Amino acid sequence: MLRIRSFISAIILMFFISSCGRETAPDRIPYAYVSVDINLLNLQYQDLRRDGGYIYLSEGYRGIIVYRESANRYRAFERACSFDPRSECEPVEVDSSGLFMIHRCCKSTYDFKGYPTGGPATLPLREYFTFIDGDYLLIRSE
Repeated sequence: MLRIRSFISAIILMFFISSCGRETAPDRIPYAYVSVDINLLNLQYQDLRRDGGYIYLSEGYRGIIVYRESANRYRAFERACSFDPRSECEPVEVDSSGLFMIHRCCKSTYDFKGYPTGGPATLPLREYFTFIDGDYLLIRSE
């Protein structure tokens, strides 16, 4: 009787262990080396002179959204959707209202800290490091 219980317990344990591997892990955004220096005095980047201003850059895996939170705080987000980073659809963009970011294909929305606020995405957008050095905004992947 004890052997039968042990056998059944072992079978149940193996079932639970093997079922854990069936869940698919979220698809990771492919790594992209980023090293960008932006002269904030350049007219090309004038939208970054006001809080809530943003620009798009072509660097990164699918591009970068640079967002000015305040005069001393900028954020730089990868435009690849965290739900489906390899999607052939248009990348994440700032909604026309300027209040959030959206991936129009899967309908995931994100706040300006990169966290999902709606749609199927559960992971935040990849955020690159930003540093202010005088009149320059430096954006780095590491």
